[in-house]
Amino acid sequence: MLPSELRGWNWGAFFLNWVWGLGNQTYIALLVFLPPATFVMPIVLGIRGNQWAWANNTWESTEHFRKVQRNWARVGVTVVTVTPTVFLLLFLSVNWFFKNSEVYATSLGLVRQHPLVQAELGVPIEPGWAVSGSINIQNQSGTAEIEYSVSGSSLEATVYVEGISRARCTVTLNGHRARNQPALRVVSAASSSASCSNISSSSRCHARELSANTS
Repeated sequence: MLPSELRGWNWGAFFLNWVWGLGNQTYIALLVFLPPATFVMPIVLGIRGNQWAWANNTWESTEHFRKVQRNWARVGVTVVTVTPTVFLLLFLSVNWFFKNSEVYATSLGLVRQHPLVQAELGVPIEPGWAVSGSINIQNQSGTAEIEYSVSGSSLEATVYVEGISRARCTVTLNGHRARNQPALRVVSAASSSASCSNISSSSRCHARELSANTS
């Protein structure tokens, strides 16, 4: 029987669920791995955690029980606060790396300067804050595939960049507009000096081609 002074919510069981269950010999906590109970069991453990932990273990006193469960609660709070912070810092670091890469700067400069893109999106053209993809560099060569959004005064678009070595890259820009408005697609081959060629534009209703060189 659980002493009345130990009744209440168990934060350690709620935050750490199956880990807490193993540490407190409360193996019913493993039900969190069954999809129907995944979201329910943490709440059940929070409510029934003290009762199960008291029954499944030998405790020196109620104070000993409180001390152990407080430690579990501290660990649980630390995990749920520190883990998201670490992932956020990791994401921001990777995003900073992408935004400071040569392939990002070259592709964004191409998108901003090309008259066709300016006409379709409107000016000024500004990039979104997030960049995703991968960049692999080995010695003087490498590959890159990144994706980011841009927006102008009249249209938003997504830029897809494929780069091979340090001297060539392909940029694909897909813009999306509501209903039957056209979608923009720009493909270019850009060198490290930011020259480009083979620029094409297509929409759902029509296609047109042109070429340009910028520096």
